[in-house]
Amino acid sequence: MAKKKSNNLGLVFNCLVVVGLVLLVVGICLSLWTEAALGFSGGVGIFANKDGLDYAAMGTICEILMLVNLVLVALYVVVFCLDTFKIGKFNYAKLLKVLALVILCVTVLALVLGVLYAVLTTNVQYKDLNTFYVKPAVGFYLMMAGALVAGLAGLLANRK
Repeated sequence: MAKKKSNNLGLVFNCLVVVGLVLLVVGICLSLWTEAALGFSGGVGIFANKDGLDYAAMGTICEILMLVNLVLVALYVVVFCLDTFKIGKFNYAKLLKVLALVILCVTVLALVLGVLYAVLTTNVQYKDLNTFYVKPAVGFYLMMAGALVAGLAGLLANRK
């Protein structure tokens, strides 16, 4: 009798998806943007008040896409667990591949919007402040890294 060959590399890649999920969760708890004006700077969390700031919608859409990514990666992990424990008679491999592709697409869109938001809000006039800028903070970088790791690892785990 021939032994069934296990897919250890796929398991390693799917464990990297869990690492990406952890990075996403930690990143969302930290400040996403750093705002600075008149020599003072501070971190700003998700959905902070951006009234009066040009391109504020771009930053908000980027934050919404990051939350969507968090949900998609969590869904990927749940579907992977269902596939691993053979719950149901559904072929989860195609669903996992589609989820990984969607995660990557949403990540790229959020990354582009976040960078554009930071670039377009550099040295702008905001209320009575002459120089004001927004740049990505540690939470933004952790969320982007987590989403990229999860999406790429998900694709590599299901590359049949």
